[in-house]
Amino acid sequence: MLSRTDCPETDGLRHSIAANAHWIAKLALATVRPWNSNFVLLSPPFSRRQKVLDRRSRVTRTFSIRDTAEYGALARVFGDEAYRLDRLARGGDLLAAYDRILASRGTPLILDCGTSSGLSTRYFADAFPFARVIGVEPDHRTFLRALANCTAGNVELRQAMIGSECQRDTSSAQHTDRAAPAAANGAVHKLSINSLVAEHGASGGWPFIIKIALDQFEDELFSRNSEWVDEFPLLIVELRKWRLPRRRRSQHLLRRLAEADRDFVFLGENLFSIASDDATTAQRQTYVDTPPDIAPYHIREAI
Repeated sequence: MLSRTDCPETDGLRHSIAANAHWIAKLALATVRPWNSNFVLLSPPFSRRQKVLDRRSRVTRTFSIRDTAEYGALARVFGDEAYRLDRLARGGDLLAAYDRILASRGTPLILDCGTSSGLSTRYFADAFPFARVIGVEPDHRTFLRALANCTAGNVELRQAMIGSECQRDTSSAQHTDRAAPAAANGAVHKLSINSLVAEHGASGGWPFIIKIALDQFEDELFSRNSEWVDEFPLLIVELRKWRLPRRRRSQHLLRRLAEADRDFVFLGENLFSIASDDATTAQRQTYVDTPPDIAPYHIREAI
C-alpha cells in the first residue's frame, strides 16, 4: 500500500475542488446523456482505487491509481475515451477493417507501445475483445502496475523498450514471468515493431492498431526500419513535444508520415494516422498470400 508520502501528487489532487467538481459534472452528464459515453468513472478523484463502469458489458473494473498524472490518464482513456474510433470521420472504415480481419480468420493485432500503468491497453482489450493486444513498457515498477491493472485474457505484456532495432541485454537484468522472454545470448531489452509484427503475423495476427507513447524516443523509432507504418490501418501517436521545446523530436515521424498514403487528424494530444482503403486492402492480400511461417520482412538485430 502506498503511503501519503509516496504520492505527494495524489495529496494535491485530494484537496482539489476543481478536480472534484469536474468529476461530479461528468458523472451527472453521464447520467443525463448516457448515450454519449461507454464508461463512467464511479470513484472521486482523490481515491487511489478507481472504479470504472463499462456500460456495454455492465462490468465494473477497479484500477490502482498512484498520482495525479495517472488519474489524468484514466480520465482521458475512459472518461474522455481518447481512443474511441467512432469519433473519427473514418472510424467506420477502421471498424470495417477489424471485421474483415476476423472474417478472414485472422486475429487483429493491437500494439500499445508505452503502455504505462496499463490503462490504454485495458481500453483496447475491452473495445476489441477478439484482438490480440500487446502492451510494451520498459520501466519495471510501472510494468508491475500494468500487470495488476490489465488482466484481460487477450492481453500480453512485455517489459522492454521499443526502438528501430532489436537489442539483447547480456547483463543479469531481472525479468518477471510475463516480461520479454529470455534468449540464449541474453534477454531482449529492446524490441522493434517489425519483430513484434513478424512474431505475431506468423501465428495469424494481422496488424490493426498501433499506439505509440514514447516521449522523446519515438523519433529514433521512426528513423529507420519503419516498414511497419504501412502495415497498420491505424497509427496513434501521443504528441508530447510541448514538454521538450526546440528539440526537433518529430522530424523523422513527420517525414515518414508525409511519404505514406495516409490521412491524419489531431484530437487532443493524439495524432491519428489512417491508411487509405487501397493500402489496407493490399496489405491484407499480402498476409493471405504469405505462408504463415514466413515473416514478410527481415528482423534486424543489434547484438
